[in-house]
Amino acid sequence: MNRSYHNFVVLSWNVRGLSQSDKRVVVKDNIDKNHPQLVCLQETKLNVVDSFCFRSFMPPNLDAFRAKPANDTRGGLVTAWCSSLFTLVHHDFSAYTITVVLQSTTSDLRLALTNVYGLADHAFTDQFLSDLSNVASTINDPWIIIGDFNLTRAPSDKNMTSFNSSLASRFNQMIDDLQLIELPLLDSLFTWTNKRAEPTLARLDRAFFTTEFGNVFPGSTLTSGHRPTSDHTPILASIQTNIPKPSIFRLERSWLLDPSFLHSVLPSWQSVSRTGDAARVMVAQVKAARLASKVWLRKHRSPPFIYHNCYFLICLFDYLEEFRSLSPGERCLRDQCSNRLQLFLSQKAAYWKQRGKMKSLKEGDANTKFFHARASCRQRMNRIAAITVDGTVLVNHAAKSEAMTNYYTSILGVADDTRWNFDVATLYPVTHAAALADLVAVRTFGSSRWWIQWVSSFLLNHEFASG
Repeated sequence: MNRSYHNFVVLSWNVRGLSQSDKRVVVKDNIDKNHPQLVCLQETKLNVVDSFCFRSFMPPNLDAFRAKPANDTRGGLVTAWCSSLFTLVHHDFSAYTITVVLQSTTSDLRLALTNVYGLADHAFTDQFLSDLSNVASTINDPWIIIGDFNLTRAPSDKNMTSFNSSLASRFNQMIDDLQLIELPLLDSLFTWTNKRAEPTLARLDRAFFTTEFGNVFPGSTLTSGHRPTSDHTPILASIQTNIPKPSIFRLERSWLLDPSFLHSVLPSWQSVSRTGDAARVMVAQVKAARLASKVWLRKHRSPPFIYHNCYFLICLFDYLEEFRSLSPGERCLRDQCSNRLQLFLSQKAAYWKQRGKMKSLKEGDANTKFFHARASCRQRMNRIAAITVDGTVLVNHAAKSEAMTNYYTSILGVADDTRWNFDVATLYPVTHAAALADLVAVRTFGSSRWWIQWVSSFLLNHEFASG
């Protein structure tokens, strides 16, 4: 899939009615400030939504829409999008939802978006959950479902002790049956308030997605917006394809599966002069091996279509072999493709197992999609969406990085130049120092934290050299 444009924002908001012109102005301004490419509004309480009415509460860039009228003064849904970015493939209405299937105008991206509003009257809960199950049976594309469900999943979704475990159980069972994954809200606990002096707060607005959607958009996150009107807080789903890569160097286990890796890297480790302090020599060896690893990676990075190309050639030669004998060159090429495909799949499984931090499964039994989903979930949970500094909310990555650097610098101060005040050779026998160097050469080429932890463990489990 071409991933040239997979970065957009979906805004979902229960607006609590749009019949008043003054309120439409406030809603339009708040939507415009968040710059979404798709908008899902619930409880519009509008019986008719024509183009003129739509323009009164939606910014100009969001020019395409589908609307479900309200039932008297209850309900009403609007789903809007930017026609320059997405074209409508198909849409469908149900009792509680609007579903649109959209095709990107800049790539072959295609996704299904369902706008949901569940009634606050829980007498209709079973009907609502059944309706969602019926909608799920019609979806064949990467699917995200977002809106006001008017249901809680756990006691932590409310600030009060009252909790309906029966409703929560049925809601959670429906989520499990449909194999949905909830997009965690990063910066707040609740999305609804009754606006009283001692308010009741609850988490009613949510976003769910399928595993296929998570594989296409692993970097997606959910945050909350500002609430200038209504008793619901808008939620913003940032849909992204890329998991940010750290700037620091880390050894990947998948590299060790390539036979050429150690042959290319170990000579740089051994080329460092071993004269002088042993600790200084070891640091120089680690840096040299790290540099060689980076050079090796630039030359041996797998082409993006290696899997499909190898698979195609294997299938082609298998097909030709049914009609004629393959030449020695063709058999050799098929064997090379088979070996390369096996190496690629092994490296992919090792890569995502390391990212997923799951140690209980053997690498041979690894399900790459499972580890991929685990890694994406960890990345979403660990992401810091915003930092408040002196009353100012910082959301830009550079601003957040600068604020955190300044804060910890003021606490810890500026580090002096590193000086080695000990000699490794005087701490360990020669055999222990050699074993330590060989282990570091094979297992790590840049993780100083891992090295410190290993040395600490080594100190605790070995005796010092006499004298």
